Amino acid sequence: MRKSVLIVDDHAMIRSALRFVLEISGELRICGEAADGVEAIEKARELKPDLILLDISMPRMSGFATALVLKQMLPHTKVGFCTLYPETGQKVASTIGVDLVIAKSDSADRILEQVRSVLHS
Repeated sequence: MRKSVLIVDDHAMIRSALRFVLEISGELRICGEAADGVEAIEKARELKPDLILLDISMPRMSGFATALVLKQMLPHTKVGFCTLYPETGQKVASTIGVDLVIAKSDSADRILEQVRSVLHS
């Protein structure tokens, strides 16, 4: 069974690129997309994905605040940051229980490798 992923980023082009990278393997299914943290929480509640990938810097609700809510709401769902600021993401990730930090600048192969690793841990 393919694992489901919710992609959360305020830039449609980034969401589209991530969708392409993750779906091309055939192992993952993108169950939804959201443009900010508020929308992410609504969709996560409804879709209950295996993994939620969050941008850190978003309107209405930051990735940090969103991750805190999601980890409480769906404790068995993996939550990761996909960000231009991986160093900042790493510093905060362990304190709020984020499972994964991906740099948007990573190669498609590296992103897919990291997602596979966290979903199979």
